[in-house]
Amino acid sequence: MTMDERFIRNIPSISEEEQELIASKRILVAGCGGLGGYVSEYLARLGITHITVLDCDYFEESNINRQLLAASSTIEKSKAETSKERILSINPNADAVSVKEFLSEKNAASIVRDHDLVIDALDSVDTRLILEEACAKSGITIIHGAVHGWCFQVAVVPPGSGILKRLYGRNRSSESKTILSFVPPCCAAVQVSEALLNICGRPGALQNKVLFYNMETLENTLITI
Repeated sequence: MTMDERFIRNIPSISEEEQELIASKRILVAGCGGLGGYVSEYLARLGITHITVLDCDYFEESNINRQLLAASSTIEKSKAETSKERILSINPNADAVSVKEFLSEKNAASIVRDHDLVIDALDSVDTRLILEEACAKSGITIIHGAVHGWCFQVAVVPPGSGILKRLYGRNRSSESKTILSFVPPCCAAVQVSEALLNICGRPGALQNKVLFYNMETLENTLITI
């Protein structure tokens, strides 16, 4: 098989066999905002062909400070559809699907079904827990990410582990929505690196663990949960 020139620089950090493998995997990116925009960008540039992007929202001006796909030209446009268009601009051969729905208990099972991995780029605790339950029932691992201010967290959530439920517990109150521009891409980079390891069958550093990182102080904490 001739290597696609778009992805030749991935080799030998990953092998040619792994490059072919990741092209066959199906990944769902839940959320196309601050995290999800960067996640889908990095996945597309790795050469992951089958990407589903999920978001029911539309861009607004307050998204511009931190969301890759938010710009004056995309205000009031669908986040999911804009993400799909971006993926196809990187790789016209990609099988990119946009789902413009709100994730709920009614549709979660059907949305996650048939994917090999799910990346959590959501901004609601309740919705994250719905996603976790649906993925547990379907036997799908989640790569969780969350951002706030200067900080981000990432975890690999095996199906049935209940990590997000334990991590968030009963704390579902909304926080201040401050997020600095450089925090989502750093969080997304860690999420996508763990996703790549997972679909290549390599051991990751965050299996059943949570990384907390403060970009202001460069302090990090890795805990088993």
